[in-house]
Amino acid sequence: MNISYSIHSFNNWLLTEVVSTMFSTFSVSGYALLYRTLSVVIFVTLSFQSMANSEPKASTAWPAYVEAAIDNAPPYRIIAGGSISGIYVDIYEEVMRHLNVETAYFEVPFKRALHLLKVGQVDVMLGPIKNDERDDYADFSVPAFPPVKKLVLVNNTDNIIRNVADFRGKTIGVQRGSDYLTFLKTVPNINIVSLNDYRQALILLKAGRVDLVIIPELIATSVMKRLQLSFIRSPYIIAGEDCYIAIFKSSPVRFHIKEIKAALEYVKASGRYDKIVQRYINNYEQIDDNQVFGRD
Repeated sequence: MNISYSIHSFNNWLLTEVVSTMFSTFSVSGYALLYRTLSVVIFVTLSFQSMANSEPKASTAWPAYVEAAIDNAPPYRIIAGGSISGIYVDIYEEVMRHLNVETAYFEVPFKRALHLLKVGQVDVMLGPIKNDERDDYADFSVPAFPPVKKLVLVNNTDNIIRNVADFRGKTIGVQRGSDYLTFLKTVPNINIVSLNDYRQALILLKAGRVDLVIIPELIATSVMKRLQLSFIRSPYIIAGEDCYIAIFKSSPVRFHIKEIKAALEYVKASGRYDKIVQRYINNYEQIDDNQVFGRD
């Protein structure tokens, strides 16, 4: 049932009934009261209609294509040579292929991707974790991607992190917009340096401008290989959280969440989900504890 139409019809009926009753009840001397009452009824009617119009209209039809904002973060999201791939992208594409829905991608930095989702310039974003701020504007009903643990990389043994207390007094490089630093709120005297991407963060780490960088494990491997840099992995590891297909709350895509979940389960049951993840993991070496990786 169309919500807007239902409220509109009810209000028209209410207005008609009130007017008919009042004209049959009031004398000429009561017209001033009638006028005031009608004004209130009209105001309430328009208010209900305005509220109805502000609600997203349910639709069974998909948009012509879904718009997605992604950043280049191999191996999760890979943008190279005009092609788009990666663990998140390939899983998402398998799901949307099953639904016969196409997607247009927009490459932007991670923080910018969150903003585009927040203001509704895109329908979805692939891979963010859920927090209270993002929950205000995005639907996190589809935990589509495996959790990703974060490493703490340092450039010398003096800065190795073994527990939370070791972060005290450190300058920490992170990707702008990332949300995995809640555990550091109780640590005094830390300095967070937010950067557009992890490549910048690792360059600053090599230059000694930050003491450490917090970075997803496979991204660390990818960026270090690309930059031909080497770092030491601290024993302290930040556990991964569910990563989502985040959907703008006013997007028509939101009305198809059940379909997306069903398609995701189909992809998992078919074995294609695990094959995608394993293919990328096999192509990106894991970093052993405290191993210097790459070249000095």
